[in-house]
Amino acid sequence: MRAAMNKFATGNGPLVSVVVPTYNRAGTVMKAIDSILHQSYSRVEVIVVDDGSTDNTAQVLKRAQNKDARVFYYHNTGQKGPAGARNTGISVAGGEYVAFLDDDDEYCPDKLRTQLAIFHGNPGVDVVVSGVPASWCAEGNQGIGWVGLEFHPNRVFASCFIMCKRAVLENVTVRCGYMEWRDFAFQVYEKGFVVFLSSEELVRVNASAGSLSKHKGKMLSTALRNAKSYYECSRGREGDEVFVSYLAHCYKGWGNYSLKRGVLWRAIRSYVNAFRVERKIRNLIPFL
Repeated sequence: MRAAMNKFATGNGPLVSVVVPTYNRAGTVMKAIDSILHQSYSRVEVIVVDDGSTDNTAQVLKRAQNKDARVFYYHNTGQKGPAGARNTGISVAGGEYVAFLDDDDEYCPDKLRTQLAIFHGNPGVDVVVSGVPASWCAEGNQGIGWVGLEFHPNRVFASCFIMCKRAVLENVTVRCGYMEWRDFAFQVYEKGFVVFLSSEELVRVNASAGSLSKHKGKMLSTALRNAKSYYECSRGREGDEVFVSYLAHCYKGWGNYSLKRGVLWRAIRSYVNAFRVERKIRNLIPFL
């Protein structure tokens, strides 16, 4: 199947697979798809995975597939969530490089070409992350210090800004649940892949009512659960203080969230746990 698909991607250079998970976004998903098809780099395949939509998303995607042979439509049997939909797309992707786009966002016209140029100029790089504030990037290096940035206190990894070599996805998975991209980042760190941070803005991100970022409680609880795992995995390693600090930060965030909702006992317990992990007085002080 992959060979049959690849012949439709036009132009020279490596094939780039762009995975687009979607759910009930019939009104926006075509903007996302068109922004990929109209890239200045045309050797692409667009893998759209419908995670069980109940609107007319299927009809919209079938029309897109009939119109442009670079579009491939898959329908999940049963909802798997955004991470599960991405994994479906990854499993059928044939590109040497794989990128991602949310169904309500858009690539800028030179997004793929720009990221491929970074790979070409830096052969040792495995993952390129764009849209990173310039102050977080060290000029001329391959993302020095990105682990500290990603896990405390900033965010580096986000789906739309990532392009990676296929070999990365043979060793790293997008695990289901909230905060999947921070979990992806930890796996990249653990496997020793090289990350390049770029400050170029290459994606138009559009906020939407259905965004996962609206579900703050679930995100915070997932972040805390994952932080405990990262902490255990990294204990005794060089640089493990990043994950000590991150776990304390997640306990503190869960405490602040609990306090705002009047769950005093849970808030106090979270602040105490933050202090136990990283013995700093500020961890006992709400919202500091």
